[in-house]
Amino acid sequence: MEYNELIKARHSVRKYSKKKVSPELLREILEAGRLAPTARNMQVQRILAVQSDEGIAKLNECSPCLFGATTVLVAAFDTRPMNGNYGRVDASIALTHMMLKAADLGLGTVWVGIFDHDELHEQFNIPEEYEIVSIMPVGYPAENSKPSAFHEDRLPLEDTVQFESY
Repeated sequence: MEYNELIKARHSVRKYSKKKVSPELLREILEAGRLAPTARNMQVQRILAVQSDEGIAKLNECSPCLFGATTVLVAAFDTRPMNGNYGRVDASIALTHMMLKAADLGLGTVWVGIFDHDELHEQFNIPEEYEIVSIMPVGYPAENSKPSAFHEDRLPLEDTVQFESY
């Protein structure tokens, strides 16, 4: 799909089919995140890819917002390197790359910020020095899944961008 079409068509999927994401497609998505730019190329983002039934069950204890997805990515960053506190940004850029790659592969995603940080750390033995940024369900949209009614509501460019003037 042409890039502009892709970014217009991509939407938050909140209802997934039970069809599993293949290891090959998951690897393509993760590779897109690995290639994301990071501050000073520190690459502090860390992604936990969860696909097992046991792992998904644990995640369901941490968040009510998995929407039936059979694959979930947990994005975090290592807080130890001194990188100007850009870890959250770096992890977000990686997630965005993965989100767009998933859309390119015909998969849906949704950025989820509602989760129990402490429970996630505990359930998955995530080191305390890793700050969790977001979770992202990934999968095939259910047949009756559709974009939110607000999907195409966008402010005009002039309302979100200020052009410099001399």
